[in-house]
Amino acid sequence: MLRQRLIPILIGLLVVQLGLVALVYWPRPSQATSEPVFPNLSTADITALTIADSGGKQLKLARRGEGWVLPEAGDYPVQNDRINPLLEKLVGLKTGRLVAETAASHARLQVAADAFVRRIDLETVRGERYTLYLGTAPRAGATHFRLQGQDRVYLTADLAAFDATVEPVGYIDATYVSIPTADIAALRVENAQGVLEFTKEGETWKLASLAADQTLDTFLVQALVGRLASLTMTRPLGTAPDAATLSAWGLNPPATTVTITTRPATGESKTYTLQIGAKDAETNNYYAKYSESPYYVQIAGFSLDDFVTKKAADFVATPTPVPTPATTPTP
Repeated sequence: MLRQRLIPILIGLLVVQLGLVALVYWPRPSQATSEPVFPNLSTADITALTIADSGGKQLKLARRGEGWVLPEAGDYPVQNDRINPLLEKLVGLKTGRLVAETAASHARLQVAADAFVRRIDLETVRGERYTLYLGTAPRAGATHFRLQGQDRVYLTADLAAFDATVEPVGYIDATYVSIPTADIAALRVENAQGVLEFTKEGETWKLASLAADQTLDTFLVQALVGRLASLTMTRPLGTAPDAATLSAWGLNPPATTVTITTRPATGESKTYTLQIGAKDAETNNYYAKYSESPYYVQIAGFSLDDFVTKKAADFVATPTPVPTPATTPTP
């Protein structure tokens, strides 16, 4: 009987406790009027950004005249339509939904100086420096944030961690090699396995080293050509590495050289080269240099593996087995 009386009391206490938890931790409007996090700051005032993630990666972006660049990658140009949305979200950020007011909450909400999802350092034309921490996302379209020097943590629906990626390809045109596939008439690949000489006669590809009784796997060749015709980078590295750096990248001399010859329907035949170096152990990307670009870059391993590892025998088509006709048993 006593147990039956206690059950409603315990349930009532649990409801009260849940209500108190909701009251303490539910995001609520700030006691003050919602205000800009960066008062009197416009997008034109921001001259530099440094974005870091929790894994130690960071990316620097800097304003150059009317545009933006990656200063640590030989001032590789940033696309305005990629950087401007981030700048607008930063200057438009407001307080209003207060989540916590003490430093004890910072690590839990991932907005601490040593525990964050993103850290964004801003520099302005007036020499001001701000640091903003983006933290956890308790639900879709909501992110915790804190301005360095303040204990208060707010919630925003206007800026998320994925808006501030640390990957360069999030801000640039990643296209590195772009050649119309139909224009490519010959391909020479020099790698550790030997030399591959592909030529196109009409619409048919040939491989010089194939024996008379061997058939070329044209599907593999077309896939190789198509991949090369539209090649993207994972990150630019700069324009003038020293000799030691080139050696470390496997480009002094290059481990693999791809020579592309084009014969467009109109215009002159041209020759281009793609030098491929070592594969970076951390990123699994190759170091590379294209003759038509001043920039050295990294390119995803899966895009270049075949150029580095394939030999002539890999392009020989496997004969389709001829089925043996069924025999009818003699009665």
